[in-house]
Amino acid sequence: MIKDIFLPKKIDSFYLFTQRIVAFEIGNHAVFATVIRAHRNKRTIQKFLEESYNPREADSLRDTLVSLVKKIGTYDVAYVALPSSLALFKTMELPFTSLEKIKLVVPFEVESLLPFSLQDASLDAVINNTNVTNKTSDVFVVAMKRSILETALQPFIQAGIRPQKVTVGALELYGFMQENNVLKSTQGVSCIIDIDQDKTSILLLVNGKLRNIRALQSGISEEFLRLNLETAHDALGKEAQEFFNSIQFTLQ
Repeated sequence: MIKDIFLPKKIDSFYLFTQRIVAFEIGNHAVFATVIRAHRNKRTIQKFLEESYNPREADSLRDTLVSLVKKIGTYDVAYVALPSSLALFKTMELPFTSLEKIKLVVPFEVESLLPFSLQDASLDAVINNTNVTNKTSDVFVVAMKRSILETALQPFIQAGIRPQKVTVGALELYGFMQENNVLKSTQGVSCIIDIDQDKTSILLLVNGKLRNIRALQSGISEEFLRLNLETAHDALGKEAQEFFNSIQFTLQ
């Protein structure tokens, strides 16, 4: 189409042409799909779908993705959010502010910290903060073993989905809160805790900037997620206490 030849689809966060975006998030036993209509500066959630799969069956995830795509219909862009537990995270300060230099240097800076070879790593970096006076950058690095990434994406490829962006859920949550100025006035040390039924992500922030992400392979029951603390019975209160005891070490 002529618009694709002469004009980009978006400039920064401004969409010149309407895009239908599908974001897939993989849980331990379910896939979540959010369908978003993006037009200019406006984003509208059109659908939110959830479908279970059996992680013990080889083709179950692929079949679930195929089923979801049929329900979603046509779309322009697909994003995939993988579990944070598949990635490693590291914060570092680098003595320059150029994004090009940062991307060149990051692999060598993190190589000694990786439990696998640099050649087997997929890396990305987010600039948290730039100090123009000192010409330094605070950088948050995400690393994932390439074979793990390829295995995680294989069901999508088999289902005919070609993701334009692959990320981890916790990082996208942080980015969403930043973009909407939720963290703008946050001072000191704080945590964002993202809990679902089978996993928990804990984001550690200092003055509103991301410093670390911890992922736990434990969540909390659906009944607890609807908990009203004022009317909770003893069993749910006990579950809440046990859950927060289990993440206490991580928070410290």
